[in-house]
Amino acid sequence: MNYSKEILYNKRQVFIRQYLWIKLFLDLVIITIKILDFYFYGIVTKYNTLLALVSFLSSLILLWKIDFLNNFKFKHLVNFNNCVQMAMIVYNSISKFPDFPITLIYLILFPISFSYVNNFKYTFLYSAFFFVVFLLVYSSFEWNSFPSWKSKDVNTVFFLWIYNLFSLYFHFFFFLFLLTFHIYYAIEFNSVKIQNNFEQKNETLEKETPLLPVSEVKEDKLMLLYRRIIDYTEKDKFYLNSNASIYDLTQALNTNRTYISAALNQKGKTNFNDFINSYRINFVIQEFEKDIHKKYTLKVIYTSAGFVHQSQFNRAFKKIMGKSPREYLKEING
Repeated sequence: MNYSKEILYNKRQVFIRQYLWIKLFLDLVIITIKILDFYFYGIVTKYNTLLALVSFLSSLILLWKIDFLNNFKFKHLVNFNNCVQMAMIVYNSISKFPDFPITLIYLILFPISFSYVNNFKYTFLYSAFFFVVFLLVYSSFEWNSFPSWKSKDVNTVFFLWIYNLFSLYFHFFFFLFLLTFHIYYAIEFNSVKIQNNFEQKNETLEKETPLLPVSEVKEDKLMLLYRRIIDYTEKDKFYLNSNASIYDLTQALNTNRTYISAALNQKGKTNFNDFINSYRINFVIQEFEKDIHKKYTLKVIYTSAGFVHQSQFNRAFKKIMGKSPREYLKEING
């Protein structure tokens, strides 16, 4: 797994967890509203309440069995949940707020949510489909089939007015919170996908661009370039930057990716990722020898070395040192 794919994988896992936590919160809000509806209005919506309970329990199970989602197509989960939530929002809005459909503002969020896991074409089709369905359902509903607070006794009208006012403010601020959540993760998730696509194009280009034969690129020139790579790496320490790439070397040494890859492969018997990871691990070892790990967490140390995620750090450490970081620390600490 290359660097960008690893970032995408970890971002995906973090996103799934946070997505499920938000979903749990939404389900709890819906269940709470159903309880309040029953208590104050006498309205019983068994199907909707059951649907919210099933959604809540499924989220709990998925959080408990989060590893199950590693090989699961996340977009199916997002699309399915979006469909269910949109249906519930339309139903709740029509049944509870026929004269002031405040909850319909949540429908604005779904095109953003669909865009997480679908391209523009499918995002547009999903959104257009549900918009048309919503218009058809909305225009054909019989409003008198639903109870209203206006039918309640006059002694409870004032309290119910306060309850509806609270619902208005709650929906407005909760909408702003969800909008911020969606926009933030749309930017985060898509930025990593762009980086992953860029890395894949570079890998394809590197495979399609053959190395020049040794007869045309003399070995002494490759050795000279390899030494320049070593000198620049040890002097500049660019590997401490988590975004370090082979293009940093091409620009600094005024050469191209093909020659740098050839120098690392033929003279260093390594590739670029293993090359910079060896320097990063060496940096971590030096920090261990200074007992920095007794003052700071392991995360502080490996992130200062240029690693982003602990899984990435653990694999690189074990590959180079032949043991895990914890095993190494246990040995040096006696």
